[in-house]
Amino acid sequence: MPTGAENLQGDALRLEQVLVNLISNAAKFTQIGEIRLDIAIVKAWNHHLQLRFEVSDTGIGIEPELQEHIFKPFSQADSSTTRRFGGTGLGLSICQRLVALMGGEIGLDSVPGAGSTFWFTVAVGRVEPGEMPQPVLSPQRVLVVDDHPLALETLAGVVRSLGWEVETEPTGEAAVARFTRCSPAARPFDIILMDWKMPGMDGLSACQAIRNLQGPRAAPLLVMVTAYEREHLLAEPGSRYVDAILGKPLLASALFDTVAQVKLTCTPVAKGLPKARSPGRLTGWRILVTDDNEINRDVARLNLESEGATVHLAENGQQALDWLEAQSGAVDVVMMDVQMPVMDGYEATRRIREKPECKDLPIVALSAGVFQEHQAAALAAGMDGFIGKPFNPDEMVELLLWLVKSPRHSRVPPNAPKLFADAAERLALDADKALRIWRSPSKYQDKLRVFVETHGGDATAIARLAGQGEWVDAAAMAHRLKGVAGNLALLELQRQAQQVESELRASAVREESLCALDQAMSMALSAIAEYVGSSPGAAVSLPDHSGAQTSHLLRQLLSALALYSPEEVEPHLAALANCVAAEQLQPIRQAVEEFAFPEAEALTFRLAGTLGIQPDEIC
Repeated sequence: MPTGAENLQGDALRLEQVLVNLISNAAKFTQIGEIRLDIAIVKAWNHHLQLRFEVSDTGIGIEPELQEHIFKPFSQADSSTTRRFGGTGLGLSICQRLVALMGGEIGLDSVPGAGSTFWFTVAVGRVEPGEMPQPVLSPQRVLVVDDHPLALETLAGVVRSLGWEVETEPTGEAAVARFTRCSPAARPFDIILMDWKMPGMDGLSACQAIRNLQGPRAAPLLVMVTAYEREHLLAEPGSRYVDAILGKPLLASALFDTVAQVKLTCTPVAKGLPKARSPGRLTGWRILVTDDNEINRDVARLNLESEGATVHLAENGQQALDWLEAQSGAVDVVMMDVQMPVMDGYEATRRIREKPECKDLPIVALSAGVFQEHQAAALAAGMDGFIGKPFNPDEMVELLLWLVKSPRHSRVPPNAPKLFADAAERLALDADKALRIWRSPSKYQDKLRVFVETHGGDATAIARLAGQGEWVDAAAMAHRLKGVAGNLALLELQRQAQQVESELRASAVREESLCALDQAMSMALSAIAEYVGSSPGAAVSLPDHSGAQTSHLLRQLLSALALYSPEEVEPHLAALANCVAAEQLQPIRQAVEEFAFPEAEALTFRLAGTLGIQPDEIC
């Protein structure tokens, strides 16, 4: 952290999400070389600072003509890059939105073949040191050992940020030499931060030598800092000489918390021993986390282990598949990233489901994709739930508890209303699918109300268009109805709409098919009225397609846009598609996909004007 910016106040969660995403991308596209994070003060005024963060790598770089699209959803250099490295680029669009919410901007400087620098600015408040919480540990004397000059400088900076004294050595041999010159009773350092993989004497060998020279009582606290997997290090015989293991990049808070735990509780944290804490919500659980990104794997592992789970890791779908074949019945749940190289999560899930012993194994999708279609694709592949990135720990645990403790195909959250099961049967509804998509029964009820208002007359309208020979328009309406019914798990209605659409595409729809669609719609509307009507104040009215109805839908869209959530906006755009031409909605949809919600709001008002609706009618 630059001088003068030691005590700051800002949105730590959003900042962490942006940095994790940018550093994760840099690691993914840099096979050889280094990644660097720099922070500088751009501007200072009153009690505020504008900071500029730069994440630089020496990776593959990005072509100039593609750089202007890099912050749009699903944009990457080319399809071969996507296949090789995984991912869709949606994370950069989210980063752009998060930075904007922090009052900053984000950009990119890149040279193909020579690396990239992603930068962003944020405004933060500056507070007096006395206003910050004071550490409970006395100042520590720390020796940092790492063969990489940049890593050595970075680790030393982290130590200094805690107000601790720091010295450095570039090799394991040099670190051991310091202690060779000291008597066994001497203790020149309180802590040693030691890199693992170094040429010559590696970190574990150096720790063992220091332990032998100083004895267990006099030796300093030995903390291994490594970019390698924790499990790999723990499997090494020399790991017993280490008090704690921390991953790179190292955060000051993680270092402080680890040192405090070991020094104040005398509990080593490197061996995976039980901590002095109450049992977690996932105690005894065995979970396989599959993600091609090391940072994402580590974040998931830390959160799950903090709840008492035993976590196994895989880097792609093929590794997960191989692991499950070799360890049949060894896990209670699989968490599966959807976009990965070698084998993606969709294909891996389909192959896992082919195994009789895994047909009921809960599989949870992990994805930065936030749109309903991504969740639907995961469910169609055979996954049982969906967790968005970055992870919300409490939501993640609650979803796992729900999935694992309930039989597959009948998983209903404990807070679901009793009427749900009865209504589900009358709706020909897959309750498992419905609540895995919408999570909350109340939210699902809201979407059913929107369906009644905007699609309740679709069966009649399709039959009218078909009778007039408007095959293309009728097929388009049947297609929309099929999609909406599928998202709401109205399975019979979805099936009949699909049948009618197929016949309309061939310009020869049968009368019995139209009658079956109308009957499926009537049954759905009747059941929805009973189910939704059971909630206080939840009246269901018949649909109309008047100007007043369009104004109502536009008002709902504006309310959803104010939430800055594509998931909230999507059903309202789908509802409007029944009243407004697709080309008129496309600019709004594009703005939402790019997280440009203020622009989407302005476009909504412009659309209202085009339709002859005054602003005060939709405000």
